[in-house]
Amino acid sequence: MRVLAAILVLCTTTQTVLAQDPPAPAVRYSQEDCMRSGMACMGLCAQQQGFSYDAARRPVCEASCREQFNACRETGADLVDPYRAVHQAKADAPERPSKAERKALRDKFASQFGIEKWVRDEELGANPFVYRGKVVALPTRFAWAPSEDEAVFFHRRDILVSGLSSEGFKGASFLVLAIRVLGAKAVKFSGGPATISHGEFVGVYHCTHAGCTEFFD
Repeated sequence: MRVLAAILVLCTTTQTVLAQDPPAPAVRYSQEDCMRSGMACMGLCAQQQGFSYDAARRPVCEASCREQFNACRETGADLVDPYRAVHQAKADAPERPSKAERKALRDKFASQFGIEKWVRDEELGANPFVYRGKVVALPTRFAWAPSEDEAVFFHRRDILVSGLSSEGFKGASFLVLAIRVLGAKAVKFSGGPATISHGEFVGVYHCTHAGCTEFFD
């Protein structure tokens, strides 16, 4: 009888233990760890704009950072993975147009703004006087605005462009700039004055794909 009673007690105890909720997973990361990884994720989203994806998809990257941060803060199980966020933003990118469509877009731009020469900013920076008076087109990015009607653009070399509204340029996404080359002009940078290529604004195309792949081959 004593043995039978002991077995009954053991079975009852086992059933009670099995009926209980499983133990919560151990917290691996602190709130501070989550915050640091979340900030790093947001920073990479800003850095990759114009490289891995265009400006329109940056919110997708940042939304992934916030979602992962909330999960990290609630469970402490995993840190925010910035490359996961970038991958999600890239996966949301539109399909690249065909080669014929890209050429048609370049031809339309050239016709609209009277492009005489396609150049790279390093070519223009090496000797802008070769192109003086010509309307040229080049891929670049907005950098900063020294005044309301001037802006400095930079991809590989700085270019000063006058005769535009600097309020219309924000962010660092690629764009195709059409300018009439004027020569060179001194600009005050934070590290001191420097003479850079100078042109007058003619027109712009704001790229919609990372690296402006819908425009260039």
